Amino acid sequence: MKLPILAIALFGLFSCSSMKEKVIERIDGLDEKPSWATISKPTYSKDGKFYAVGISEGAGNASISALGRISDNNAKTELTRIVSNQIGVVLQNVEEGTDGANLSRFIGTEKSTLISRKIIPEKRYWEKVQIPDNSGEDQLKVRMYSLVSIDEPLLRKMIQESLNQNKEISKELKQKVDSQLDKLMDN
Repeated sequence: MKLPILAIALFGLFSCSSMKEKVIERIDGLDEKPSWATISKPTYSKDGKFYAVGISEGAGNASISALGRISDNNAKTELTRIVSNQIGVVLQNVEEGTDGANLSRFIGTEKSTLISRKIIPEKRYWEKVQIPDNSGEDQLKVRMYSLVSIDEPLLRKMIQESLNQNKEISKELKQKVDSQLDKLMDN
């Protein structure tokens, strides 16, 4: 009696461990997911552009266009957030008669809208995926990825213009921000 129970338990264990996601359909009938469609590296620099990837997910019957708009916005937000955070690292660590945190917020909020308008949608990719839930039932999901970019020289110019609006910022601080941007763009 113990042997059949053990066999059933082992069968259940192995069948659960073999349950994985399965791609059912891809945009334009593609055979594989593009290399850029990943969240493991949400921002990167290449060929004079700074890129960001956004993702959205919905039920299998979700509107592809709505998921596209959401993932586009997530990518734009990721790009402006990373730029604002990198500049904030410099500004919040500097004391020169101005509140670095306030200046960082100024660049992050006031200029994010302007930067966002200059972001170019590059590519979209979606896939329908069958995902087993905890009960072993399959759930159909749609994942949408968006790739957006902004020209690095334009981004640098916009940030420098923001810094130049505040006359209390020294030339040395502006150089530190440039150095931080160099590090960001090199990743």
